[in-house]
Amino acid sequence: MILLNFGGKMQKIGFEQFSALTGCKITEQIMLPVEYATAADFIHEVDTLFAKVKLTTEELKQDRYVLLPPANGHAAAILLVELHRRTGQFPYLIRTRPPLYGFHLGSDIVEVIDLEKEWQDSGNE
Repeated sequence: MILLNFGGKMQKIGFEQFSALTGCKITEQIMLPVEYATAADFIHEVDTLFAKVKLTTEELKQDRYVLLPPANGHAAAILLVELHRRTGQFPYLIRTRPPLYGFHLGSDIVEVIDLEKEWQDSGNE
């Protein structure tokens, strides 16, 4: 699986936590740092960000992908809509928090939500 990372760089422990929660393995992390002042600015930045992804829409459609969204809620929502528009599917969504214990860098993965499954289970297809 490919991680489209709009947050902070995920460390080795994050990959291990993801595998433990899902039974799946992330094989590639694509860093897409977000630079915007408002959610409206982000709408214009999406195409620029996707130009950095060296995968075509068809390649993204072939495999499920994982999303570590930007911290801004409006930008995250815009990004989800745009990803669905481009690929026809929703990603796995990672929810993180600062580590509760230990001294490792990065965040702990609290939850991985399969948005595609949630969408289908709600009667939408």
